[in-house]
Amino acid sequence: MLTRTPDTVQECSTAVNRLFTEIDASLCAGRDRLYRKLERRDLTAASIGSALRPVAEKLLRSGPVSGMGFAGISGAIVDSGFDAVWWVADEARTITRDELRPADYTQFEWLSTPVRTMRSHVTGPYVDTVCAVDYVMTCSAPVVVDGEVVGIVGADVTVEALERDLLADFCRAGATLVNGRGRVVLSADPRVSTGDLMPVEEEAGGRRCGSLPLYVLAGHRSVAQANPLSRR
Repeated sequence: MLTRTPDTVQECSTAVNRLFTEIDASLCAGRDRLYRKLERRDLTAASIGSALRPVAEKLLRSGPVSGMGFAGISGAIVDSGFDAVWWVADEARTITRDELRPADYTQFEWLSTPVRTMRSHVTGPYVDTVCAVDYVMTCSAPVVVDGEVVGIVGADVTVEALERDLLADFCRAGATLVNGRGRVVLSADPRVSTGDLMPVEEEAGGRRCGSLPLYVLAGHRSVAQANPLSRR
């Protein structure tokens, strides 16, 4: 019989917090490299590539990250018609520059929240229709020029990759990971799918993952709203 103890739930919370904190630290290191390479305080595709490519290669080759780069507000990159410089890795970990279609990235939470708060943020799970049609979590750290957020340095992690890294711990704890809105990221319960909605109640056994907008819920929970896109 599986025993769900506070320790096993806390271990899940700690593992999630550690994973995303390490990604954020890499993003902030890349951002610092970018600041050092700015020319006349202008962001150029060349300065972004020079600063972030080494960080992207390290993240994409050694961990669960599937995409990494810079995405900005309209016109942030002064010498390009695109507002993003992004790299992706395939299953063989071959890294390529992703040719993203032009888009207004300010409509996405992973950019709008850091613009508003000037702090790092974790968004998801959501279906990524920009880089790949898959459930992802996006970590983003704001890039500030002359006191204004002009974009983010970000990294995508697919839910599939999170399951490879975390699901064994969650199965031992019989736990579910949800975001601050109760949207399921992953779960030990095979009846629960990514994107389902559950109530988030810290006082009823939920454990926040550090300062992240993510919570570990212990034990069986009823789904408040099933995800219509779930592949059951």
